[in-house]
Amino acid sequence: MHCRKLPIALLLTLLSGCSTVGTGYPYPKEGEPSADLKVIGGPVYLVTTNEKGCYTGKTLIDSRPGVSPVKVKPDTRLVLSYEGTCLITFAFVPRQNARYRIVTAEGAAPGSPDASLWKTLTQLNMRQCVVALNDVSAGEDASEPIKPTELRPKQTGLTCIKF
Repeated sequence: MHCRKLPIALLLTLLSGCSTVGTGYPYPKEGEPSADLKVIGGPVYLVTTNEKGCYTGKTLIDSRPGVSPVKVKPDTRLVLSYEGTCLITFAFVPRQNARYRIVTAEGAAPGSPDASLWKTLTQLNMRQCVVALNDVSAGEDASEPIKPTELRPKQTGLTCIKF
């Protein structure tokens, strides 16, 4: 890890484990345009930024079975972060009245069947994290995969982290 990336890593580590840290996500009010977002797996957070695009907080999306989807603001970039063994920050623009599902999973990285025994043994502890985003507006059987934009946090000032 590079020294200049250390403040970002420390901040993100300090912020993990809480349901809301800093400024919570500004959910749409009743009657305002919205889209539905459901998480299976987790933990996935809605990331909040200020008018300059600097990080101001995050809100955990409840992913327990049977929990209703959360309402999110449509037609604006939605920044999310998966914070399991891996940290994956990504964004997409939800459409009004659409329904989305995020599925997260972690596990051992698959090895290559052509790899040598030594290489296979050295990669036994390698892990992979997967985040899948689907539009399920037309129903579960007709879900459409969406390729979100993967983001990298960048410290752009003493107190500003942008995505």
